[in-house]
Amino acid sequence: MRKFIDDIAKDPKKGLIWAILIVILCIAVYFAWGKLKDIINNIITDVESVVDNPVDSDKLSYSSAWYKDTANSLFNAMDGMGTSWGVIETAIIAMKTQDDWNKTVREYGTRTLSRFLQSDLTGTLQVHLKDDCSKSEIAWIHNYMRLKNGINSGLM
Repeated sequence: MRKFIDDIAKDPKKGLIWAILIVILCIAVYFAWGKLKDIINNIITDVESVVDNPVDSDKLSYSSAWYKDTANSLFNAMDGMGTSWGVIETAIIAMKTQDDWNKTVREYGTRTLSRFLQSDLTGTLQVHLKDDCSKSEIAWIHNYMRLKNGINSGLM
């Protein structure tokens, strides 16, 4: 360590180079930590979604592509200005089992809705439905799913 300090004392340019390298390293660690934190949060969210929404693949009514498409359709129906109620209603009517609903919720995951004249909203399918639909629409979704197929939507 003493030799390192003596080298810098003899040639101050070396000290400047070391200072720049340390600053660059600190910046790199800062950004890497932010990315690592995002990855860890995504993994935690995925695990929570699997635990909260168990799926028995033998009880699914559709192919796995259907659930991805439905989740994307639901997101697009709520994203931006206005809500496409018909898309939401069609998706809800198509749910036949609790596993259908849970698989759709899993596929939806956590997304960020762009909202007109409001800040963006990050959340799950239930969070977005509660935000985007009226109370009577939420009640219809909850009651339709519960009464027709015994599905717990998690909306009430």
